[in-house]
Amino acid sequence: MKNDIQLYFVFSPDYYQFNERFYNEFKTEFNSNANFIKYSIQNTEYKNASNFYDISHLNHTGTRIFTQEVAESLLKTN
Repeated sequence: MKNDIQLYFVFSPDYYQFNERFYNEFKTEFNSNANFIKYSIQNTEYKNASNFYDISHLNHTGTRIFTQEVAESLLKTN
């Protein structure tokens, strides 16, 4: 941590299924001890197509749900 700045890698949802392989490769490449935030696969909102613009991009409603989840996760870590 430089200048008291913590870096977080945040992984947003894809419609219905998380790309676990990409996530694991990314963690290996960029240091498994870094801060990672992965969305909750238990959140059924990420299985709802109406929250996505396309298969890998959230729409406005989906981004609000995800932003809330990230904010809550950051509050727990600090």
